[in-house]
Amino acid sequence: MSSTHDDPPNGKSPGDNPSRESPTNANRNECDGCSASCETWRVLVSAEDAQREPRITREARELPENQRTPLWRFVLFPLPFHESCCFLDEKNRCGIYETRPRVCREFEAGSVRCQEARALGNLPRLLPMTVEGREAAESSEK
Repeated sequence: MSSTHDDPPNGKSPGDNPSRESPTNANRNECDGCSASCETWRVLVSAEDAQREPRITREARELPENQRTPLWRFVLFPLPFHESCCFLDEKNRCGIYETRPRVCREFEAGSVRCQEARALGNLPRLLPMTVEGREAAESSEK
């Protein structure tokens, strides 16, 4: 999926929404790895994120002084010549998953922002996985 959005709708990054939906344990969404959010919303990260994952300072663009906040020091997406976050691998999976930025860690599968990104990419809504469905999926993986 390719996105031509230079700026997300309403100019916010995924972690900006203080009223994120919190799925219950009984009815959670499981990420299907579509990478729609990584190709749609701005990915703004902190200096702390860059300390945890040093490749951020090499790959990201540092924000101008007047745009920095304690949580926003670098932008990972959009960048010139990139159609998604620069850390997505050839399978559209996060190449820095273990050390990914806070905004990515806090982004919830199935949230309003997730569903908006999927809709912009012409993907179907991400449906909740019930406890029974999750248990069935886990047992089939064994």
